Amino acid sequence: MSYGSFVAEIVREFLPEKQPEPEIYTLLGKVFAAFETRNARIVALMAAYQLMEHTGLQLSYARCAHCGKLLQGDAFFSEQAGGALCAEDKTADAVPYPAQLREFLTRIFAYTWQPDVSFMVTRDNLLTAEQILIGYLQRLLGHPLKSLVFIHQLV
Repeated sequence: MSYGSFVAEIVREFLPEKQPEPEIYTLLGKVFAAFETRNARIVALMAAYQLMEHTGLQLSYARCAHCGKLLQGDAFFSEQAGGALCAEDKTADAVPYPAQLREFLTRIFAYTWQPDVSFMVTRDNLLTAEQILIGYLQRLLGHPLKSLVFIHQLV
């Protein structure tokens, strides 16, 4: 359940207290049910990206953060610029953002948590998506998530 604590910590850190959030409550029910039958690491990653969609702090992953153009093919990524960037709006700090990674993230946002729907991911996409998310969360908070410190001690 260490990955469950990661999901709970994101809710605690980024969503307002004492405000009804029925969509979040429904999502969490599906997420915690998925922990019972699916890879916990992937479930936690997907849940975190979906939860950040509700915070208003989400980066842009499918469209250029500058011009809003829907991205096709490989692009660039800069957290400081707000996320994905097209070639025309590439900033000096931007790193390559492969189409395959963007497609994986798009599938994460569209995932409906139905028990009979499978979800496959390559190791590279999983690791890169984790790096993007964890780095961003830590910069927003100004400190590492306690649950991640615990998870890293276990592995």
